[in-house]
Amino acid sequence: MPDHPRPLTRADFTYGYAEFDAGDTVRMGGDRLLPRRITAYITSAPDLPATMLTIEARDGVPVCTAVTVTAKDGGREVRAVDLRAIKLEDWIEAIVAEVAPTIVASDDDGRPIIVSPAPGTPDAQRLAVAAVRAARHGTRKTVTEDHLRTVAEVYNAADPRRGIKTVEERFGTSYRTAARWIAAARDKGFIPERDEK
Repeated sequence: MPDHPRPLTRADFTYGYAEFDAGDTVRMGGDRLLPRRITAYITSAPDLPATMLTIEARDGVPVCTAVTVTAKDGGREVRAVDLRAIKLEDWIEAIVAEVAPTIVASDDDGRPIIVSPAPGTPDAQRLAVAAVRAARHGTRKTVTEDHLRTVAEVYNAADPRRGIKTVEERFGTSYRTAARWIAAARDKGFIPERDEK
């Protein structure tokens, strides 16, 4: 008999819906079950582009692996304003909070007994978002001394008017993060005191 995929579960939320296999999950933190793959569809006005996110579980952490913005038939083109409207962190937190049920106990075989969060209740939503944030916070890389030395090398070699911008571009990070790394490298003595670039 052929192995047929399970039907997907659909979860509706304020600004769209998500589809996932509720039988294919991993633990997120100690008390949540995270679907291995979530496809979320963000609703918009009929003439505005549609947005789709793919969220996958990596080591029990929800990460966004794809964002697709598509013009609808007869709708307007995709514009920069549509990309700026994407609130990725907020959407990941809200979507995963809706679809990651709470584990309250385990049965005699060690399988989790779950309770789905009560949709729409502020306390359930707040706790779920906090669990997602805690899981995602652990994915942020620790800034090592070697990394700060490399930041300092890039910064010190840069055009004096473009130091922070050069670090930002070289490491593919935000201006704010680049500035923070430069300050940390300076605190370690890897960058001499001088006017900010």
